[in-house]
Amino acid sequence: MCETGWGDNGDFWSYDFRMILSGDKQEKNGVGILLNKVWELQVENTYHVNDRISLIKLKTSTVNMIVIQVYFPTSNSRSRVVPPLPVI
Repeated sequence: MCETGWGDNGDFWSYDFRMILSGDKQEKNGVGILLNKVWELQVENTYHVNDRISLIKLKTSTVNMIVIQVYFPTSNSRSRVVPPLPVI
């Protein structure tokens, strides 16, 4: 999910879903990853890079997988300044 507008980082369960959020105190941007409970035991780690990038590492029976959620404004965004992406 992009542009969640939620402040700070978060990780919580709602019914059968886990929500992993990366945000900031200004509640301006924010990204999130929503997981079904079937992935509950496969989440090895979560990484909150900033309010535009979030990663989760999943361990499966065959490989380790990294899911990356990135939000970056388009060139026709209302924002006058498009910030550079950080190097990870």
